Amino acid sequence: MSTEIQAALSRAADETVAVAFDRIYRTSAADLWAAVTDPERLARWYAPVEGELRVGGTFVQKFDDMDAPVCTIVACEPASSFAFTWPVGGVDTLLTVTVTAAGDDARLTLVHERLTALAAAGYGAGWETYLDPFLTAHLAGHEASDWMEIWQERHAAYGAALRERGWLVE
Repeated sequence: MSTEIQAALSRAADETVAVAFDRIYRTSAADLWAAVTDPERLARWYAPVEGELRVGGTFVQKFDDMDAPVCTIVACEPASSFAFTWPVGGVDTLLTVTVTAAGDDARLTLVHERLTALAAAGYGAGWETYLDPFLTAHLAGHEASDWMEIWQERHAAYGAALRERGWLVE
């Protein structure tokens, strides 16, 4: 497995960090949209999601480690994009997902903003693990495994990348 991170990292004026992913998947934009918005499909590759999935609505993501953040949907353009706040360490981080057609394939852009550098290492590694291999496997009709093993390796890589930039001081 590569030790290079697969996200763009940026730092805002308030020193929060954003992790951004741009992926092409071998599926239609409609299928990718369903994979990232349908609770039944999300539970198969990501986590169970329950609540009011509408602008202004709140929902809970129920992760295996008992983390269950309550998030608020702040924007949605059906079949195209959505954004929600996600509380991390007392701060409402912002996650934006966009789905577009890319020829016969589909493009997913995911940006998680307002993270501390320490949180960016964990969330960057987490998103990278969820997007590939978990979402990739789901779209291909099978399951991926070893989430924690993959995440741990990627977490180390994100930590190293953030330290190299001088953004993460432990």
